[in-house]
Amino acid sequence: MATVLSNPIASVQLKCQITAGAAPAVVMSQVNHQPNFSLGAGNTAGNVDRCFCEAFTVTAGTPLTINVATATDPMGNALGMVHVTSVLVENDSTTAGQDFTVGGGTHPVLGTDQGTAQANGGVVCIVNPNPGYAVVSGTSDTLQISVASGTNVAGKVTVLGRSA
Repeated sequence: MATVLSNPIASVQLKCQITAGAAPAVVMSQVNHQPNFSLGAGNTAGNVDRCFCEAFTVTAGTPLTINVATATDPMGNALGMVHVTSVLVENDSTTAGQDFTVGGGTHPVLGTDQGTAQANGGVVCIVNPNPGYAVVSGTSDTLQISVASGTNVAGKVTVLGRSA
């Protein structure tokens, strides 16, 4: 059965209020940083038509390696990604030091880009929709997730990309 991806959404927002002083001379500042990017459904630049998503566990010294060209989508169909546009990795560990490194390894699809998702709520989020990271078999086709310490450290990964 063919898979059709629809309604892709990627968003990030950091927001806070800063207050200084005492009444009646209170000074406030609002911070709201929300990058303006959107993803459409399709296989052209700026769009996505492929999705990989799974919960996983990883052990120090034995990284998780996902081949984005040959992995399967949540429906069991071959991904066949040609570009990776978005990566989201969540670290579910509550143990200090069980930090994930996202990227690196052999044939890294992210090139030299790497991120750290620390234990206790750490997340790595990469969104580069146009043109995205090129997937080349045997050269740049894997996403590696490793952990600094621990056994069976849980996390979640979602990768969006396109087939052209």
